[in-house]
Amino acid sequence: MFFKRRIGFTVLAISLSLLSGCAAIDRFIDQPPTAVMTVSPSSGAITGSQITLSAAKSSDPQGYALQYSWTLTVPSSSISALNVTDAVTVTFTPDIGGTYTVDLQITASSSSKKSAQASKAISVTTAAVTQAAATPTFSPAAGNFTVDQSVTISCTTQNASIYYTTDGVTTPTTASTLYTGAISVAGNGTTKTIKAIATATGYMTSAVGSATYTINYAAAATQAATPVFSPVAGSYTSTQSVMLSSDTSGATIRYTTDNTTPTSTTGILYSGAITVSASQTIKAIAYLSGWTDSIVSSAAYVINLPSSLLTMLPVTGGSFNNGTSMVTLSSFRMSATEVTQAQYATVTGNSPSYFTGDTSRPVEQVTWYDAVEFCNKLSVTEGLTPAYTISARSPATGYPITSATVAMDMSKNGYRLPTEAEWEFAARGGTQTHGYSYAGSNTKDGVAWYYNNSGGSTHPVGGKTANELGLYDMSGNVWEWVWDLYGSYPSGAQTDPVGASSGSDRVIRGGGWDIGALYWTVASRINVVPSYRDAIGGLRVVSRP
Repeated sequence: MFFKRRIGFTVLAISLSLLSGCAAIDRFIDQPPTAVMTVSPSSGAITGSQITLSAAKSSDPQGYALQYSWTLTVPSSSISALNVTDAVTVTFTPDIGGTYTVDLQITASSSSKKSAQASKAISVTTAAVTQAAATPTFSPAAGNFTVDQSVTISCTTQNASIYYTTDGVTTPTTASTLYTGAISVAGNGTTKTIKAIATATGYMTSAVGSATYTINYAAAATQAATPVFSPVAGSYTSTQSVMLSSDTSGATIRYTTDNTTPTSTTGILYSGAITVSASQTIKAIAYLSGWTDSIVSSAAYVINLPSSLLTMLPVTGGSFNNGTSMVTLSSFRMSATEVTQAQYATVTGNSPSYFTGDTSRPVEQVTWYDAVEFCNKLSVTEGLTPAYTISARSPATGYPITSATVAMDMSKNGYRLPTEAEWEFAARGGTQTHGYSYAGSNTKDGVAWYYNNSGGSTHPVGGKTANELGLYDMSGNVWEWVWDLYGSYPSGAQTDPVGASSGSDRVIRGGGWDIGALYWTVASRINVVPSYRDAIGGLRVVSRP
């Protein structure tokens, strides 16, 4: 039964637990049964918005049929004589201060229709709610700010609902906006007053909480922190990866490397480490909306790499037959060994190799794109003109490089990968060739690390016998990238060929520690995608004399 008047009270459940039992009887003399009942809770003052009365059927150990009935008497109406044979629940909304009397009876009947009854009455009085929900609080606290704010509202009363206004005038009610998430206070010169209340079942409405926020960008009068460099400016004997940072949270940094002064709109947007492989001055500025731009900072790096990082040997031009046609080559220089891990790290600042512990091993796990960039960086380090133009590099910084657009100019004096023809001519011994199957011998174990003798790894360069030109490991140890796109050899005579004019795969030569002798003769060639990298692939370089 529901009454007209509803007040915000907590839910009260008055459970009427009925424990019945019947005294032992002598069925043969047909004595009447007895009934015993207890009720919980006892009478008293209750605070709540609803009252729930419940009873449940139970079994009688002596097999008597049990029947429940109850009467509810309330100030304005009543529920009377409800026979309860199964679980039943009655819920109603009480009046404040109303007194409610509940009378429950239990009847136990015997087979001769004789019965016994027990009854118990309780009386409860509802009391008015006097505790209010906690006043809402705001985060951040009210105040003046130089940046936009996101204001959150909370209430310590469990399960409370919050309602708010933002016009600074209207007092919130339950008809106001229900709070569901952060409130934005944004815009230079903005002032916003947020008022809020909290409501919860069983509580009176909270007091009004209020907070005023003012946004004034100009009041910041703060300058972004000057960018700092790591490592600091100075002289170094290896390529450096320079990081820039500013202590101003959220600041953006721009920099230049051409000695011009960067601004918040000019210069290179800093996004990661800057590779410094030659002497260079970096200038940087930090800026943030609403802040004064930082002072321009500057750091000069002097890079003194060893002048003879690689040992380059002359290869006098000449002609050879590649099995399909005669090829004539101009003179060039070639590195005596495969590029080592130490040399690669010195130039690029990167150490990609799988096999570690001895940096005189050949570098491996480099893509074809990594190899051509190494050539360019080595050229710049030694003051030479790079032979390659690299664009559309992916990723823009860092390694491994998985794609790029590369153009070669063989007239430049910088380092580059050998063409396939240059590599084979040199591996055969150039003009001093003895016609060996492998680079320097017909006996493979004397000149090459390969599957049967490598022990499953690379070895320090130059550990086997050199070929006729003094070049080491042209057979075995690691495969070596060359410039050429893979394709069939032309049938006609060629002079300084640079490979197929179209295709996607690049050529690797020389075989490696992982494979049998069939694949590392001076004539063997294999094609792979240029983004390929594994512990079997490295490089050596050439340059014009």
